[in-house]
Amino acid sequence: MAFARRVLLPTFLPDSLAENTGSTETPYGLQTTYQVEVEGRTFTFESYTSESGEVLSLDIYLIESSIDVAAATPEGIPDVFARFFQPIEPGTSEWIAGNFQGAPSVEIWWDNQDGSREFRSTIRVGTTAPDGVGNNLLAACLIFPDSPSIENKSCFVPGPEASAQSPPSQQTNPQQESESATTEAQSQPGNAEQTASENLSPGFNFTFGTSVPETDRKIIREGLEYARIFVNQRFGVDSPPTSVFVSANPGELTDMYMSYFGIGTQARNSIIGRWQGLSAEAGFRSIFIFPGPGWRDQRDPQIVLAHEYFHVIQYDLIGQPLADIARTTPPPQLRVYGPNWLIEGSAELIGRLAAAQLSGQSQAGMLAQQASEAKSSIANLQSMETPAGFQTVNPSYQLGLLASNRLTSSIGLETLATYYRLIGGGMEWKSAFEEAFGISPDTFYTEFADFRANGF
Repeated sequence: MAFARRVLLPTFLPDSLAENTGSTETPYGLQTTYQVEVEGRTFTFESYTSESGEVLSLDIYLIESSIDVAAATPEGIPDVFARFFQPIEPGTSEWIAGNFQGAPSVEIWWDNQDGSREFRSTIRVGTTAPDGVGNNLLAACLIFPDSPSIENKSCFVPGPEASAQSPPSQQTNPQQESESATTEAQSQPGNAEQTASENLSPGFNFTFGTSVPETDRKIIREGLEYARIFVNQRFGVDSPPTSVFVSANPGELTDMYMSYFGIGTQARNSIIGRWQGLSAEAGFRSIFIFPGPGWRDQRDPQIVLAHEYFHVIQYDLIGQPLADIARTTPPPQLRVYGPNWLIEGSAELIGRLAAAQLSGQSQAGMLAQQASEAKSSIANLQSMETPAGFQTVNPSYQLGLLASNRLTSSIGLETLATYYRLIGGGMEWKSAFEEAFGISPDTFYTEFADFRANGF
């Protein structure tokens, strides 16, 4: 019960486990279950404890003979179950199939006509287990009638040590094939054509238009995977499941964008104009990429891919409600998660650090190059707080990068994650800025102006 109180919201916490539906000795420990009726549906809570009484895991699952397929996707499961859990605890490790230490998890099962049972699970919607092991990856399994045990499930988990075998999907669109092991995890535009390839990146779900050659697909897949590893190592953040849409046809990419965000057709002309040269844009757990003609010659793709992936992390740390507000904030207004010089500058810093590490360029050399390019501007950071103000400055990205590096160089890049996490927790951006970086925005503006006057 002590563990349950740390994990579950009080509304769904039983007074005791005395009225449980049963306890059974298993190879994984003592299994204890109890049930809760919520909105006419029966949810089963299942815990495993060791011989010494240590709680090994807590699962919550829903078993139904028929089920809403949308709710059964790994991405849909948190909408069903998140109401039960305390806030997420960051900084946890990955899950390997069959590891009962990675608790709590939430699951949905349903029965097929052939007698098999399909299973969807999303891990760590709440806090971690007492041993500190937790996870944020997704799983899907097909439990065969003659082999119902965990060892004999046909599972895939999006990770390097997991099987790539996917259970039969109930959501197949004949015009679409996914490049991820989390096929059912993401919403997909209904008219996009895709081709399947190997899944190189856990948590990425790629949608490529027919205009994107395999050479470019490989660059994008491997570049994003490199960015994911780089960011994870530098920040210790979880890797959110991310939908990646790529097309060299502006109209097709626009349709993907509008479908994903549910945008009406009246906005189509303003969106289609965004895709020029090498253009990319990130949203909450999504990236849209336009590899236009000669795109690999215009800018190092690795910079762009790592830049956009860090935007995904920013959005994930502040949470979807604030991310949606930020995405739709008019350019002349300050966005809810802070000044644009920091939003874009920190993403550019991560992009160039990742590319420099890959190419062998020193960090000092990269920063010197950015400083040389930024010396031509007379703009100050205050004028770059809104997206509109940021766009009027040239070179804006170099200035934002140098300011972000100055802000974090003595206290660590991981403070950027702290800053966005504080905003996601409800703190106003200036307060989060001072809490995370140990300096107020106004004081930093003065300090950076002096730093810049001395040649960076």
